[in-house]
Amino acid sequence: MVMRKSNWIKCAILGAGNYDYIADKQFRPKMYRMLVEDFKLSHKDLKNRSCINWVNKLPTIPILLLHGSADWRVSAENSLKLSIELLKLKKSYKLIIYPGGDHGLTEYSKNEQINLTFHGK
Repeated sequence: MVMRKSNWIKCAILGAGNYDYIADKQFRPKMYRMLVEDFKLSHKDLKNRSCINWVNKLPTIPILLLHGSADWRVSAENSLKLSIELLKLKKSYKLIIYPGGDHGLTEYSKNEQINLTFHGK
């Protein structure tokens, strides 16, 4: 949401983000209920917070998406779906899904080097 409203960000590294809170209703229903009941967020609020609905408003900057395939908190499909939307808009991005990686990519965080070659413009 900050990227949408800022003009000073030059690149973004996004780790295991929830880019579609509405889809999260099926993947993690208890979390969805907590957002609605405890945080008093409506379906409309969650839709407005979901980056997948306003990808076209993101600045034209390189974006690196990192996600673990074994993330039980946020489905890696979130990053995959966002990358498809970025591709459609010809935005510069790179998606890395780490096999067996958890939400914090803990088994990769110390030893993995990342190739920062971006696709797109």
